Amino acid sequence: MLYMNQEQQTEEAFVSSGEAAAILGVTPVAVWQMIRDGRLSARKVGRYYIIRKDVLDAFAKDYVKGPGPRAKRAQTPADARQPAAHPEKE
Repeated sequence: MLYMNQEQQTEEAFVSSGEAAAILGVTPVAVWQMIRDGRLSARKVGRYYIIRKDVLDAFAKDYVKGPGPRAKRAQTPADARQPAAHPEKE
C-alpha cells in the first residue's frame, strides 16, 4: 500500500484557478468571476484562489459553457465618428 504524506494529499486535493479554467474550457478570468459570483466555491491563499478538486468535478458535471464574448461588429462609414464641423473664423 502506498502512503502519502499530508502535503502530497493536500496538493492533489486542490487545483489552481488556471487549472480549473483548463478543465472547464474557459479563461482564468471566467473562473474568477464564477468565484466572485458565488457559483464556484474556492479559498484564497495569498493572492491566489485554490479550488477543491471534488468541488470542481461536481461543478463541471453540471456546467454548460456560455456563448463566450460578444463578437465585435464591423464598423461602417456611417458609424465612424466625424469631427464636428466648425465655422471658419475670419
